[in-house]
Amino acid sequence: MRAQHPATDVPALDVASAWSLLGEPVDDVEPIGHGTRSRVYRVSLTEGGTRIVRLTPKGTGRIARESWVRARMAGTAAPTVPAVSVAHPSRASTVDVVLMADLPGRTLDAALDDARDDVAERLWRAFGVGLAAFHAVPVEGFGLLDGAGRGAFATWPDAMAHLSLDALAEARASELVDLCDDAEARLAELAPALARVRAPRLAHGDAQPANVLCEGDRVVAWLDLEYAMGADPLYELAFVGRFFEPAPWAPASERARAGRMEAFTQGYTQRFTPVLADPERLAYYRVLHALRMGGFLRVAAPRFEAKRRDEVVALVRARLAAALSRS
Repeated sequence: MRAQHPATDVPALDVASAWSLLGEPVDDVEPIGHGTRSRVYRVSLTEGGTRIVRLTPKGTGRIARESWVRARMAGTAAPTVPAVSVAHPSRASTVDVVLMADLPGRTLDAALDDARDDVAERLWRAFGVGLAAFHAVPVEGFGLLDGAGRGAFATWPDAMAHLSLDALAEARASELVDLCDDAEARLAELAPALARVRAPRLAHGDAQPANVLCEGDRVVAWLDLEYAMGADPLYELAFVGRFFEPAPWAPASERARAGRMEAFTQGYTQRFTPVLADPERLAYYRVLHALRMGGFLRVAAPRFEAKRRDEVVALVRARLAAALSRS
């Protein structure tokens, strides 16, 4: 659900620069995440202990947005990482830096790799409970939130128009280019349905297994709040739905995928009233989410070995083609 931008916006972190950022001796810097507009490291301190350091381009508004969301979600079913502080680096003109506690556990996507079906279902149920806690929060305005929890747009159609332009630009620079004219026309056809959304709710903005930290069968923290927004909850539910579809990294068993989806749905609906079905809005969101994978193809997919990259490109193209189908 995030806007995609080249990772070259963010400089890499080494021991010397980490020492400067934290203001104390550093023994080691371990890369643990690399998004399209961020870098995440685990830093080992000479005097003991570790910190998680996240770098993002200067001026994105991330720090103020994350601070507001963390304060608002305190005490809810969607815990976030505690002990967050802001570093003041000498190169403040190029990056913002957030220091976070290094919590035990691993991300949900890593946990799912070797989880038994019953554990996977408990984790997805907890994911659903946490996502519902976000969606239960009313906010003012649509789109990315500011430091006071307000969205930048007065209407949902205005926010979606902005996101669709960004998504189309990314897709036209990827292997999806030949499908973009049809996608643009389909979005225009479906756009009037967006006006039915009047009440913005808090959305995580990038609700995926890689952004949830687990320990055992419990969710211990929601991560990466940089893209929190005022939104239609159905927009985020459409994004989450793709994790229950066939994919090279998903369970081969249709029964296992169905069990995980049912567990997520149970967790979500026990905390938040389900969104009323709206086929036109859902169709719009599916097209938009598929288009936004163009940024992933352009930035991340080239790092895969050839066979896997071909599989991912084929999957993304198939998802966009399916989203464009009117059958």
